[in-house]
Amino acid sequence: QMTPEQVVDENVEGTRLAGDAIPVPYACADGKTLGIIYDESYAEVQFPGGASVGLIRGDVAGGTGEEVVFGNADGTVELWVHEFSAFIKENGIETYSACRVTDAAYPVVQ
Repeated sequence: QMTPEQVVDENVEGTRLAGDAIPVPYACADGKTLGIIYDESYAEVQFPGGASVGLIRGDVAGGTGEEVVFGNADGTVELWVHEFSAFIKENGIETYSACRVTDAAYPVVQ
């Protein structure tokens, strides 16, 4: 199992970005699924059906301080990640909730 630092190092070197990228698989409430490709300061969320959104790592305004948050420029999409779980807010509404990594081969996101 890779450490978060190894994942970031690989992403920085480009071995898991762009066409070679392997998204971390998540299963969410209501049977929803998504994949997320992480970089040190960037996350690409891949939705079922082929849509995706790129998000920049930002500061957490609220929460416990243990979360990592990514968002788009206008703040309409936010990805909150803590260890093996995540949720997505769109326009302030949680649209993907209780998401958990479905493959134990992926590390905790820090």
